[in-house]
Amino acid sequence: MSLFIRFVAVGFLLFLGGCVREAGPAPVSGPRESAIRESWGRFQRALRKPDVSEIASMTRFPLENNVGQFDDFKGLGSRATFERYFPQIFWDGVLPVLMNYQPTSAELEAGEWSVSYSERTGDTESGVIYGFKCSPDGKVWLTSVFFAG
Repeated sequence: MSLFIRFVAVGFLLFLGGCVREAGPAPVSGPRESAIRESWGRFQRALRKPDVSEIASMTRFPLENNVGQFDDFKGLGSRATFERYFPQIFWDGVLPVLMNYQPTSAELEAGEWSVSYSERTGDTESGVIYGFKCSPDGKVWLTSVFFAG
């Protein structure tokens, strides 16, 4: 193979390599980052009040959960059930953790994060993990709640 043909072939391969890029989440900066931060701040302000209706409006139903294994819950498939069980989902101990949590840059890039909390009372330990996801326009949604204990 001549030197010229090798040169052209290598150049073509480099060109193709530059054109192909692995798809990933859209970079989080500018308006999208601002929208995510504003939406997360809105969720935190609603928790601080607490504004149950506002938090329910930022929750995706049916909410992914494991509450079927607990006797005092019948599921969180609807807004009405979520609002009814709000005190059991967001009890006093977990509120400061959620109100002070700030997603990392990696979590913002991925468009999802989780916040966990656990507490011990005597010999009993209980915990919860809240899952959040962002829509392409930057709106934050509560998408899952998993309990342990």
